[in-house]
Amino acid sequence: MTILSFATQAIGAWSSLYSDSAAIQTGVAFAHIGALVTSGGLAVAQDRGVLRVPAGDVTARNLRLHELRTSHRTVLFGLAIVFASGVLFFLADLDTFLTSKLFWAKMTFVAVLVVNGILLRIAERHAENDPGSDPAWRRLRAHAWASLSLWVLLTLGGTALVNVS
Repeated sequence: MTILSFATQAIGAWSSLYSDSAAIQTGVAFAHIGALVTSGGLAVAQDRGVLRVPAGDVTARNLRLHELRTSHRTVLFGLAIVFASGVLFFLADLDTFLTSKLFWAKMTFVAVLVVNGILLRIAERHAENDPGSDPAWRRLRAHAWASLSLWVLLTLGGTALVNVS
């Protein structure tokens, strides 16, 4: 058996199992939405916290940077669950998702969110090295705005995808 034929059979088996089981559909949807709410909610709260730090307040900046640093593991773990459950959704209905422009637009937003997260982490490190640096803090704020916007776009895209597909 070739890898391609094995993959085709495995995807077909998963698709059948998924479509025939309300419990599995519910579990995958819960994992996806629960992780999205947890990781996205925490990320949005942290972004909002960055945006609320008063200009030039180094003590508040240091506190916010500490809060950011402690939230990364939870956000990344949640995103890993969102990714895994998203792959399960995708594999359950390849015919729909492979040709959906909306799906690929959402995946583009996911990729941009990941890149922005990396850039946000770099900006965070620069701000940690010099909490009094206004340029470093402006970069961090810009990435926080981008993060907020991308989380909203992902939520919109996911909602539309469920209702349009």
